[in-house]
Amino acid sequence: MRFLYYFFLFPVVLARLEPSTGLSSEQNNEQQHRKSLSSTISNLRWFFEEHKEKFEESVNKKSVNTGNNVRSSSNSMNNNRNELCEDPMNAVVETLECVGKGDARCANAGYNQREFRKLHNGIDTNTSINFVFWFGAFRILDFELRVDHVYQIGPNQISIRYVEVVTTTDGTGLFLDPSDVYPFSQTFYQHEHALVTVDKDCKMVLWDQTGDNKEQEDVEEIADAVVCRVNPFCS
Repeated sequence: MRFLYYFFLFPVVLARLEPSTGLSSEQNNEQQHRKSLSSTISNLRWFFEEHKEKFEESVNKKSVNTGNNVRSSSNSMNNNRNELCEDPMNAVVETLECVGKGDARCANAGYNQREFRKLHNGIDTNTSINFVFWFGAFRILDFELRVDHVYQIGPNQISIRYVEVVTTTDGTGLFLDPSDVYPFSQTFYQHEHALVTVDKDCKMVLWDQTGDNKEQEDVEEIADAVVCRVNPFCS
């Protein structure tokens, strides 16, 4: 009998030990079911390894010499006595230009990889920023940011309102024959407003955006569909 008592008590104890997220049940459900672009790109890692030489060649052709790294190190020396980025608005805009060009090295240089978080409507998207993330994203998606306005709202923080135009690859980014049949060559629009925070080296540490959930989910779903054309193990 004592065994049965502890057997039924055990789930209750686990429930009490579970850490509280501070989110509503609706937000928790969304967080549990939301797929991030990071998880989608992770399904391409084996594909990158299989075509490593081709990918390395394409990266070398795409990469350009930008001012990101120079600006960052210069700010680091000039700001040893404080935590202020000299020009956060210009730093973010330059990085977004790198994203628009599909340059993985340049885009990655604008982020503090260890501290960066991306929120969508207050929910963490669990986006891990690194070179592999950008390299994978640019193989399956093209990004164009049509900025409506951008201005500095405080130390190390800017406000930016924009329409993000996302177009899926025609297939050639994954060494497939060009196609305009779903999920290839499809264009989506995301209407978003973000508060962006940078560190003293002018690298992004927080992208806190608001926008339509359906627009976000549409891009996540079609990115999965593209990856599944070359990954036989994806769900």
